[in-house]
Amino acid sequence: MRRELWREGAHVQLGLLLGDAAALIAFVLLGQRAHGVADAEGALWRAGVQVIALGLPYALLGALLGAYPSALPRTGMAWLALAARAGIAALFAVPLGLFVRAAWLGQSGVPLLFAAVALPLGTVFVGGWRLMLAVGVRLRASRAAPLRPSATAPRT
Repeated sequence: MRRELWREGAHVQLGLLLGDAAALIAFVLLGQRAHGVADAEGALWRAGVQVIALGLPYALLGALLGAYPSALPRTGMAWLALAARAGIAALFAVPLGLFVRAAWLGQSGVPLLFAAVALPLGTVFVGGWRLMLAVGVRLRASRAAPLRPSATAPRT
């Protein structure tokens, strides 16, 4: 059986990291649009600061907790374990990232309401893309699996 390159290796880690970054960028940009600051002066700079301030702690904690494995999970339970590791990373990284963001932008603190919205919504964005990946991988694997002969099929 040949090794499937899209399921194993360092490029899996890079793919997960890039997917998480894309989800975080979408979260930040949609947040700016929702708050009416996407067209304001310095919006791109602020978006970059937010992505780095939130993404870097998440990527580092995620790497330490195993949220970036070198092979994609093969079972539903393994996907759940991966989701749990990513969720734990988010639980600690998002508050830390919000404080880094506030300091970088010269703010005196993090509004509690902002943190209460950023943590679950950011997690939904990252978790959502990972869920789509898991479903896609499982569907592709089930289609690629050889068909098993039925127990009631006549033998020749």
